[in-house]
Amino acid sequence: MRKKILFVIITIWIAFIFYNSLQTASESAATSGMFANLINDFFKLIGITIDVSSIIRKLAHVFEFFILSTLLTFLFFEYNMQIKYKVLYTFFISLLVAITDEVIQLFVEGRYGSAIDVLIDSIGIVIGIGIVTLFYYIKYRKKSK
Repeated sequence: MRKKILFVIITIWIAFIFYNSLQTASESAATSGMFANLINDFFKLIGITIDVSSIIRKLAHVFEFFILSTLLTFLFFEYNMQIKYKVLYTFFISLLVAITDEVIQLFVEGRYGSAIDVLIDSIGIVIGIGIVTLFYYIKYRKKSK
């Protein structure tokens, strides 16, 4: 049952990632601009003037793929296989989604695919895999004691 629930959540999350890619450049800029304005306003309140617009867009990439790889890692830890395969399957499926995400953007008005964005997505992928793997390592290490 848990596998099915994770599979559904993963499917929804991938659809969310692709939905974001299908937004035109102006729609995407408006969405990220809203978050950037909130953060810029917060910094202004504490006396710091900074424009975080481009940082927000890149952090969104990291976040999307952090969540995806976390969900996939949890899913693969439900299967009885060597840990290296759990990690590799998670990494390559997440990477395939990241590449597909950038290819989709090639066909959207004002957007472009970027190999740099795939590398940025990979940061989120590695962090997600690392955190979940560490979680399971600690969990099972305590059980074995």
